[in-house]
Amino acid sequence: MNNGQRLSEWGQGAARQHLRRLGRMFVVVFCGTLFAGYLAMLAFSASGCFLSRVIRCFSVSRDLIGFSWFAVKGLFLPAAVVALMVAIFLQTRGSVVWWNVLVASLLSALVIGSVGRALSEPAEAFVLLVVSLIFFAGAQAALLIDKRLCRTSA
Repeated sequence: MNNGQRLSEWGQGAARQHLRRLGRMFVVVFCGTLFAGYLAMLAFSASGCFLSRVIRCFSVSRDLIGFSWFAVKGLFLPAAVVALMVAIFLQTRGSVVWWNVLVASLLSALVIGSVGRALSEPAEAFVLLVVSLIFFAGAQAALLIDKRLCRTSA
């Protein structure tokens, strides 16, 4: 085996390791964002009957399956966009800092919230800000957990 083949094998190994890192980052941020969004929607749905007497109270046995399908369907694309943007930041910068995740969360909420319609009400902008902060918190928590787990397993 000559030096060129060794270098080629080393380059392929490094590329595989980098792709695994990008993939792990995507999955971790996606799951954290999806989970945080799901919990926020669950809290909002469960508190609906306390906010208004017209809204029927949330029941785990009656509403959880339909709610889960609705939440995952509504949060899948925004969570994927946040995870993809964080993976792009990782690819271009080599590391991810907290403000990268914040920018990805804000852009994801803005893009997903404004698709097909213009933001006309100030309340819509506030809702998008809250959604982006929920995405940010979920992604940051997932990154922190991933960092702690990788440190203990290494």
